[in-house]
Amino acid sequence: MLGKEIKFPSNLQSLTNDGPLASRRDSNAILIYYYDGNECTSCNIANLNNIINIYQSPNLSIIPIFSINDDEHYLNLTPLLNNNSIKTIAYIDINKDFIRKNSFIPKDSKFHTFLLNKQNKIVYVGNPLASDKAWALFTEILEII
Repeated sequence: MLGKEIKFPSNLQSLTNDGPLASRRDSNAILIYYYDGNECTSCNIANLNNIINIYQSPNLSIIPIFSINDDEHYLNLTPLLNNNSIKTIAYIDINKDFIRKNSFIPKDSKFHTFLLNKQNKIVYVGNPLASDKAWALFTEILEII
């Protein structure tokens, strides 16, 4: 995955109507938090809150992308995101276009958090909170870009 370019579908829905994701380049790096809809939704939102609370940097935007499986999933996801006071714009991928455009992303959720540089190329893969070593590598890469 390292070095691969992420392509953003234009039809991702912002919960706050802030416009298309592709236009959100207000920092040097983007941390993508991709949720494919196959794990516990409330657990993923809690994990996302942990990530947001730890990664406070003007050089980093955190972009959660929630892929949903059906209308019921959508109806459950939206209030969960709103009730958990997510401090970033969350995007919903109704048609699973994100994974279709980026088919190289593995199914294993351990690889669904990744850091992008200005060219939307992946420079780090994995949850930096997983270990002290992962955190050190992540912060080192973030400083470089």
